[in-house]
Amino acid sequence: MKGFRDTDRTDFDADHMPLLQRASFELSWLLDRGYPKDSARDFVGDRYQLTKRQRLLLARAVAGTVAARQRIAKRLEPTEAAGRHVSIDGFNVIVTLEVALTGGPIVSCQDSTIRDIAGMRGTYHPCDETTQAISMLYDYLDKAGAGDVDILVDAPVSNSGRLRSLLIDGTAAHPDLNVQVSLERDVDAVLSSVPHVVITSDSMILDHCTSWLNAAKDILETIDDVWTIRPISPFLRSDQ
Repeated sequence: MKGFRDTDRTDFDADHMPLLQRASFELSWLLDRGYPKDSARDFVGDRYQLTKRQRLLLARAVAGTVAARQRIAKRLEPTEAAGRHVSIDGFNVIVTLEVALTGGPIVSCQDSTIRDIAGMRGTYHPCDETTQAISMLYDYLDKAGAGDVDILVDAPVSNSGRLRSLLIDGTAAHPDLNVQVSLERDVDAVLSSVPHVVITSDSMILDHCTSWLNAAKDILETIDDVWTIRPISPFLRSDQ
């Protein structure tokens, strides 16, 4: 399964969840009081003697209540995307869907996103579920009635051209979508400054974008038996 390590069954089992929940709460508390992220994560990880994978999970899951509320305040519902220009962080979304579809662990995060803990390390490998992940993304955009769609793929990642080709091929089954797929040297920088709605779970982009869709979470809520780890509760919008 994609994004899986042999130790994950133990690191993220029911016996470890109280420990991870305690560590998540304390890390959020430190971040809310201005402690540097890296130092706070190291402190909490050392305090609870967390493994490398458990520390990675905390880094992905915990934003602090202030950052989480600010991100969630900019989150749109799918119905609000009708007719709007949408820009997508290609690797970010597709890899998360691939991990979930292959049975790997994903994380329910404080800012309401879903993130994987796969870590591409500069190389991407398509899997049997890649085509399904692309189709699910396009189904989501179709249903939302999105306008122009730009999908940005990180050019420096090995096999980025392969993912671009698969994304282009997938548009054939969705003729009503106007999709452009491009290779970009710095996707984070581009998506942090576009005036459009974005689709990503990347924390830097979420902190700087004007609005975003929680597409990976919305899509995965329609699938049974997704291995979801919940170390901390999301902070919901005031109208929910």
